[in-house]
Amino acid sequence: MGAMEMSNPFWPLYLQGLVHDRALLSLAGAGVYILPMLGVALTCIWWGRMGDRVGHRWMMIRALIGLALTQLALAFSSGAVEVLVLRFLQGALAGFIAPAQAYCAALTRRRQRYRLFARLQIATNVGSFLGALAGGALLGVAPFFWLNTLAALACTACALAVAVCLPPLQGRARLPASTRLAVRASGHASADLAGCQGEGVPGWLRTTILALGLLLAARMILQLPLSLYAEQVLQFAPWQTGLSYGLVALGFCAGAGAWARHFERQQAAGVMRVQRWLAWGLALVGCVLGVARVPGWFFAGQFIVGVLLAATTPILTGLVSRHTPAGRQGAVLGRLQSVSQCCSVVGVACGAGLLYAGELAHIYFYVAAAYLVAWWVLQRVRPPAASGS
Repeated sequence: MGAMEMSNPFWPLYLQGLVHDRALLSLAGAGVYILPMLGVALTCIWWGRMGDRVGHRWMMIRALIGLALTQLALAFSSGAVEVLVLRFLQGALAGFIAPAQAYCAALTRRRQRYRLFARLQIATNVGSFLGALAGGALLGVAPFFWLNTLAALACTACALAVAVCLPPLQGRARLPASTRLAVRASGHASADLAGCQGEGVPGWLRTTILALGLLLAARMILQLPLSLYAEQVLQFAPWQTGLSYGLVALGFCAGAGAWARHFERQQAAGVMRVQRWLAWGLALVGCVLGVARVPGWFFAGQFIVGVLLAATTPILTGLVSRHTPAGRQGAVLGRLQSVSQCCSVVGVACGAGLLYAGELAHIYFYVAAAYLVAWWVLQRVRPPAASGS
């Protein structure tokens, strides 16, 4: 995540030097974020099912090699069309998060899944925070080429680390004996699997996955406009723009552990009740950020958004994992990732449309409205009584 976030916040600024027409710039700026998400959405379920068969460790290595190769190709790209094609291939060949989640879930008790996914997202958000700061600092003294080149080298190093340091696991039969005993003791056939023993995903989990996707869509509305909002509306320097991105990740890391410990004591119905309040809280903070013009207040609001988000995506992902049979973790988490990416595409497209419509100064109010849509869907999640903790 650190490698990817070195360049990710600054693609709109880079594309400004390649595309000079306003309409085409909005289209290219949306495409540079939408196309990798679309690539992930189209292939993630397939990669997840393959991981269930051949092992999720191999899927992690494959994804990291794909990221390294496409980042290196992006470093040498010189046109907007070339950038967009490579970004789509990057999404189709990558998809690291879903196999990493499934690999770790195979080694973790079900009652600890909230803590697992919180820690995984803390890791990604630490990378996002440091990557955005490093990218902003490097962009002030070096060309964009070096951001992508360093990212390619980092992904290569990660692929080697996964190949050398992580043991190969392929299904429960390949787990160490001590781990199998721990997994069995955690209650794989417990009430956590109520309503999920068949091949399909129960309706309330499908609605939960949709709600998670809508929360991501609300967040992704800012993916394209935020750097331009910081530069044009708030008059921020590049390092302040990087800090604006990074503070969300920092707030996420600060709150994720405490939220995970809190939700471990909650039944599924209690988890969903808190999620509805969180959606309201995110909408309220979005409105505050929409009127904040003092840097300190804006930075504080971004940090609070991160703290609140720490109680949404990792907790809902953990909830889905807890109620999914062990042999279908890759497929179901792949479906979750696919839905998340599709919703993220919608969010980025909405952000691009609002930018083209001249609504940059009011973008945070639209984000607040999107969180209220997610709240409406969360209202319709009805876990069965048997799906306790």
